[in-house]
Amino acid sequence: MLFVITLLTSLRFRGVFNGGSDAMTLSVLLALAFFPKNMAAYSIAIQVGISYCIAGWVKLKEPAWIQGRALKLFLSSERYSVPHSL
Repeated sequence: MLFVITLLTSLRFRGVFNGGSDAMTLSVLLALAFFPKNMAAYSIAIQVGISYCIAGWVKLKEPAWIQGRALKLFLSSERYSVPHSL
């Protein structure tokens, strides 16, 4: 049920809200829903490992990440800004 709700929400708003984390949520829920317990755990572990390896590889290849510029831009984006008032 969580998989269907997350998928429908993503379709309704034409994409995911939090980028990779929503895609990973769908992958984990799909594995838990359709695989036996042991196979689901292996599937999730493989998916997480591949995701982090690819993200790390991209960051190693990009000069902006190596020089620290990309992290500064990423953290200064609106999504990670501190609210002005509570």
